[in-house]
Amino acid sequence: DMYLPPEIIGRMLERGGYTGINRIFVSCEAGYSKHSGSLYQYVQQQLGCKKSAFVHIGDNFESDVKRAQEAGWKAFYLPKTSDCMINQATGYRFSSIFNRLYRNNSGIWLASFGYDSFFGMRCRLAVAANRLYDDPFAPFDPHSDFNASPLRIGYFAVGPYLLAIAQWLAELCRDESFERMNFVARDGWLPMQAFNEIKAIFGLENLPSDYLYVSRKTVLPLLLNTPECLTTVPWSSYNMRTFNPEQFIEIVGSACTPEGVRRLKEATERQSLGWTVPFGNAVNFEKFLALFMENCYDKERIQRYSELVKSYYAPMFQGKTASFDIGYSCRSEVVFKRLFHFDVAPCYLHINGEITALRSYEAGLKQYSFYEYNPAVTGALREHIISYQGPSCTGFDCTGDRAVPVFEAYEEPFSARYVTTQLQTAALQYVKDMAAIFGNDLRRIYARRIDASWPMEYFLHNPTSADADLFNTIPFEDDMGAGRLTIRNFWENGLKTVRSHSLCEEENGRLDYYAMSKPKKWLVWLLVDRKIIKDTVKRKMGGHPTLLKFSEGCYHALRGVSSLFRR
Repeated sequence: DMYLPPEIIGRMLERGGYTGINRIFVSCEAGYSKHSGSLYQYVQQQLGCKKSAFVHIGDNFESDVKRAQEAGWKAFYLPKTSDCMINQATGYRFSSIFNRLYRNNSGIWLASFGYDSFFGMRCRLAVAANRLYDDPFAPFDPHSDFNASPLRIGYFAVGPYLLAIAQWLAELCRDESFERMNFVARDGWLPMQAFNEIKAIFGLENLPSDYLYVSRKTVLPLLLNTPECLTTVPWSSYNMRTFNPEQFIEIVGSACTPEGVRRLKEATERQSLGWTVPFGNAVNFEKFLALFMENCYDKERIQRYSELVKSYYAPMFQGKTASFDIGYSCRSEVVFKRLFHFDVAPCYLHINGEITALRSYEAGLKQYSFYEYNPAVTGALREHIISYQGPSCTGFDCTGDRAVPVFEAYEEPFSARYVTTQLQTAALQYVKDMAAIFGNDLRRIYARRIDASWPMEYFLHNPTSADADLFNTIPFEDDMGAGRLTIRNFWENGLKTVRSHSLCEEENGRLDYYAMSKPKKWLVWLLVDRKIIKDTVKRKMGGHPTLLKFSEGCYHALRGVSSLFRR
């Protein structure tokens, strides 16, 4: 049932790798259709074969299977990838995430169903469908949006989001005539890979892009360039109440002399602060700062440190430079502009508050944001997904005649590394596939950033337990902020905060089990959805067959007692 000439269909088949075809039957040429069943009879008459000699494979259950079987042919159903994605393949069960994302209104004020007005967005979804649903026979957990697979999360959720970020940066560099594009470690690692994949499409093949080792720890010594700076450093963002004097000196030690550190240690102990005791509160920290200024602050050494660090960064800031970071504070860019006089424009995914805009304005920086709003769920997981999985730069060794980056000790469990690597590889593969398929047309097939980012935001804001469990073992350490947690812990805390302020008790018509306490969640499952209880018990006890068999026996016994009472 196609209305193109056989010659064109033949060329399409050859391009797809199908050769050795003897004859093509097309509805528009034969005058018969599969939908009515008449085309099957026509083909049989033309070839002069028995009904039992024919096998028909098609993607429409009614026209390709039922009508063929009615004509006496053997028939097999191979559903379209698009039908699998929207969970409308007859006889198959997949996730309903597409319908929750794009068919229903997923927000209170923002309509997500306008995606199909944009050809570019339909193309992006088609590429995801063809990659993820090309095997309809693969098992799929209907209680999971992404089949608890980092590959699916990476390709369908992170991939379009990553492409949108890279395309935004490429268009920004082209339109604003930037001469360099820097990506701040470690959050900028995956966006840099994506940007390099597509920059030639936007005429930026000669635009240098660098990976910039910057962190709060590397910036802090630079903020001490003058004694007056101590009073203007945003200490609250460094969570100094959890630090002790020894840890503080480890960060700014390159700007201090050994003799100064010795005097500071003695003065600290005389004030009963304790060299290895956390400050605990702002009063103790301010007392320590006064001792630091009196005993340890070395202006010449700090200025030498700043000059060496400037020399290290200078090749990466030649000309008008854009600098990408996930956010949120504009600290490092202000240092680059005020202290080093670099021509830099910060590009953030989003900002969390007014302070970023204020710092940009006061430093004379033009700031750009991917989102003009603040996503409800930010932080650990969003950063982890796009970050380099390796050690963070903690400062610079300036004992010689040049600044050398110093990195922290780094160790990651295999399970955590596996999940993250699979996810990031799939996301980057999506970008590569889009660039390979559409080439220069990628510039023309427009998609709104919010539409392309919708699967990612939905995943971050409304994960199923099966998908979220992938991140149970991934550590998250922020010794200058949140402390030591797992990604899942940090994520779940953020979700609880968001849901406590939500205007909706349910998300898109489904009960939000994930936000409930465990007793409440199991009670709801027991009353309205026992299948989830069965699946959860089987998954958690899969490694203990004896215990699983005992639990099943208890369950069936209770069902029997319940049935007896009902009778």
